[in-house]
Amino acid sequence: MSKMKSLLATRPRSCTAVKINTTYAEIQHALTCNTDERLQQIVKTCQQDPNNILFVIYITDEDSILIIFGQPITTLVLKSTSIQRKMNEHAVRDYIYIFCHARDS
Repeated sequence: MSKMKSLLATRPRSCTAVKINTTYAEIQHALTCNTDERLQQIVKTCQQDPNNILFVIYITDEDSILIIFGQPITTLVLKSTSIQRKMNEHAVRDYIYIFCHARDS
């Protein structure tokens, strides 16, 4: 757990915005069912370096985040009002924001 916390404390290496109206539960289901190509790229990336990469997904106006990491893939929905405050003036409704956090191997 401390490795995940230290990864979350790093600055995101990338951020991608995707226009889609979805929920964290739908994203978690799509991850397990291989139904979305973008999400499968996240899975592959996590599996290639499970100790040094994680993804954070934020849905506009939510007070939580979805964290994706590890081998096998693990997902956690965590309460996070700080990201909501930070993204409030920048985020666009019906978009999800995918942040990649990585540590050098």
